[in-house]
Amino acid sequence: MFPLLRSIILLFLLSLNVETQSLGESGDDNFFELCRENRCSTRERDGPSIRFPFRLNTQPDICGLEGFVVSCLNNKTLLHLPFSGDFYVLEISYLDRIFSIKVHNTNCPIQSVLSFNSSGSPFYSSDTHSFSRAFTIVNCTNRIERVESEEIISPVDCLSYENNFVYLSNAYASMTKLPSHCRTFRTGQILAHAYDELQQVIERLFKRQEIFLGWNQSEGCYECENSGNFCGFNNTSNATICSIPKPKRSHSAVILGTSIGGTTFLALVVLVLYTFQRSDSEKKLRSR
Repeated sequence: MFPLLRSIILLFLLSLNVETQSLGESGDDNFFELCRENRCSTRERDGPSIRFPFRLNTQPDICGLEGFVVSCLNNKTLLHLPFSGDFYVLEISYLDRIFSIKVHNTNCPIQSVLSFNSSGSPFYSSDTHSFSRAFTIVNCTNRIERVESEEIISPVDCLSYENNFVYLSNAYASMTKLPSHCRTFRTGQILAHAYDELQQVIERLFKRQEIFLGWNQSEGCYECENSGNFCGFNNTSNATICSIPKPKRSHSAVILGTSIGGTTFLALVVLVLYTFQRSDSEKKLRSR
């Protein structure tokens, strides 16, 4: 009897272990369990979502890529750039691989664009892909009205002074159409969402004092994000992974499964004991 009982107990423990493993998460899901989406704001849907390749400084290193560490200050998301200082992060587009930051020089935000230094970080403030918008700074000796030239996008009062009026123009516009008293000074680039025109980007720059930075896409992440899922990283395989965002699983499922398994086991033990006791009693009666 007892050897059989021991075998039953052993089988139960093995089945319980298998059940626990099936209820547990896979290696990929462990990443999304450990590196959950976060926000610095105490209000839901306020402030950017923080997830891979970004991570909070309170999360494990594996939750983000090097240089993508942010922290929280006064319910706001803070990013440190080695040669430019600390910046508040306003929004992050994981599909477009760009995010916006609040510039330091709020009185003349275009100056921040011209002097911005992203060296030492994995980010860039301009490049040659379709998300960049090229502009030209134009100096004029007389003030002009926008109706005089369709190429003029916006005046830049913070860079203007007596007898020198500064304007922004589309870099691809024909400079021959500018008034004769205007000359091009320099060109520059500014990142934007894929659907934003230069006019919208400049208006946002002056209104919200924000500029966009971009990062190079990890292999496989675009397809993942484009399908509405979250991109992550498997440290074992050293490759990106993709997973549907999941709510935190309650322990009640595990407790319920364990309780049912425990009840079934006890009933089985009672049944075995009863069967063996009855069989033992019958043997004794026959031997008399």
